[in-house]
Amino acid sequence: LGIPAEPLFRSASLTDHMNNWLNDYLSNVRNFSSKTVSCYFNALCLFLDFLEEEHKIPVKKIDIKCLSRTYLEEWLKWLQEKRGNSKLTRDHRLAVIMSFLSYLQSRDSKYKLTYIEASGIKGISHGRGKIVEPLTKKGLKVFFECIDCSTKVGRRDFIMFTIMYDIGCRVGELLDIKLRDLFLDTDAPHVRIRGKGDKSRTMAFSDTTVLLIRRYIKATFGICPSPDAFLFHSSHNGIYRRMSTDAVNARLDKISSKAHAICPDVPLHMHSHQLRHSSATHWLLDNVNPAIISSALGHSSLSTTVRYLGISSEELRTALQKRACPVSPEEDSFTKVEGGLRSLIKVKK
Repeated sequence: LGIPAEPLFRSASLTDHMNNWLNDYLSNVRNFSSKTVSCYFNALCLFLDFLEEEHKIPVKKIDIKCLSRTYLEEWLKWLQEKRGNSKLTRDHRLAVIMSFLSYLQSRDSKYKLTYIEASGIKGISHGRGKIVEPLTKKGLKVFFECIDCSTKVGRRDFIMFTIMYDIGCRVGELLDIKLRDLFLDTDAPHVRIRGKGDKSRTMAFSDTTVLLIRRYIKATFGICPSPDAFLFHSSHNGIYRRMSTDAVNARLDKISSKAHAICPDVPLHMHSHQLRHSSATHWLLDNVNPAIISSALGHSSLSTTVRYLGISSEELRTALQKRACPVSPEEDSFTKVEGGLRSLIKVKK
């Protein structure tokens, strides 16, 4: 392309990534056919066309900001309304851009937040599209304050939802915990979780959660509890029958409805996965490594994890401001490149 190398977040760097993705990664690493690569190239060209036509972005101004969620959502609308793309075609082209963003963040961790933010955009061709929002820390505090711990059920609810948030487990994983899965008398108290595909993993508890679990076990099971008893069991069928998911969601709905009246940050009708989403999101905002979050959630890849990381625009800006920007505010040193934004990328024949 004849464009000199530039620091991160400059057009030359982003252009290099685009071309390497198209000409090396897709064909040599992913083993895509030339027709598939051509299809990906066309989708990327359409995105560049959109930036040029709708936002008048010149070659020297193309940078990572152009891949923001705001621009991507506008582009998807443009594809449907001005290009006449079907929902299926629109979703396919979104998948192409997400593939590029996934590649981009794997090459440099500074691009991860851009990928995470864009991952909140859902496909619509199969009835999907609802974004699962995490609770803010303020909303979470109000949610727990609305649990009536003066009752036996309330005390159970408090520890149940505390564990879900503390370790970010799925509701099914929580309800599968038996007393023998708890290891509270070690230097690092933890629980053995059985996840999807019957894969086991261990999760460490915070000190506060350990204290709450000890009190709950003593009050619920006595001083000599059976190791085969479920930590959260059926109130009708005894300690050897696990509590149902519907029962958990019913309690969540009741508590969240009460909390919503106090704090709008709490959804009117919460479901169990929002606690898991909230846990992962708060870990990220507390600067926990995304790879550690992925392992803790029991995901096989980081790309699965980001679907749980719902971040508000305000929180994303706050997180970004904490990073030192390596880019000088000086004007780009690009010379004029003819052919518009499309000229930045080429597919080798």
